[in-house]
Amino acid sequence: MAAAAIETLESFKCSSEALSLREIAPDASVSKPTVFRVLHTLTDLGYVNRDIDSGKYSLTLKVLEFAKYVSRANTFRLWALPYMRRLMKQFDMIVNLAIKEGGSITYVEIITSATSQHVPPRVGATAMWHSTALGKAIASYTPETDVMATLDRTGMPSETRNTIVSKRAYMEELKRVRKQGFAEDNEEHKLGICCMATPIREASGKAVGAISVTSTPAQLSGLRKPEVGEALRALGQDLSLRLAGNLALTRLVGRRL
Repeated sequence: MAAAAIETLESFKCSSEALSLREIAPDASVSKPTVFRVLHTLTDLGYVNRDIDSGKYSLTLKVLEFAKYVSRANTFRLWALPYMRRLMKQFDMIVNLAIKEGGSITYVEIITSATSQHVPPRVGATAMWHSTALGKAIASYTPETDVMATLDRTGMPSETRNTIVSKRAYMEELKRVRKQGFAEDNEEHKLGICCMATPIREASGKAVGAISVTSTPAQLSGLRKPEVGEALRALGQDLSLRLAGNLALTRLVGRRL
């Protein structure tokens, strides 16, 4: 159904006028009854309007909210980029920026190290809260009721043998994150990959995003790990203070991020 909804919305790109069901259905790879159901749902949600007299459909201004969201995310990304580059040069590791989006995290920027031994996620990719350092960093400064509601909705599937799958254990993990100032993913999302992340908080104290470094277990072991952890902790505090002090940016990210 999700693919059908996307195809139905894309049918409107080629026309500046309202379209009938017959004009929309040929452009979709799904059946006309399915397109009709999709249009009915989009109309109920306010993204599509159906003219009573002609029976034709047109997009509403509500779809512009997506463009506004992309603009806000890009502003946040540009603000964080200099700090990400500095972190990459300091440790020669992949650096990721993610924002909170519903019950998951979304990667909005990734800086790859030339010596990286694995392929990083793509910008726009999503991941779950419970199995990633970025997710833990964000969840650690999200109200506990919201965290529990998210875990109830998404579940806690085991992605590797190291994934935390107990709510009680996860909440204890979040306490540890708040205490030390950074979160860890010890091959919990993917075997052979470890991450450390720090939350970025707005003026209210809630996390709106997080920055992480990604590497192999060998590279993030021993004496290097405390060094990376301290750098992340300091960076998270600095960025949170700067975000809280930047009233315009705080208002911007606080709307949706």
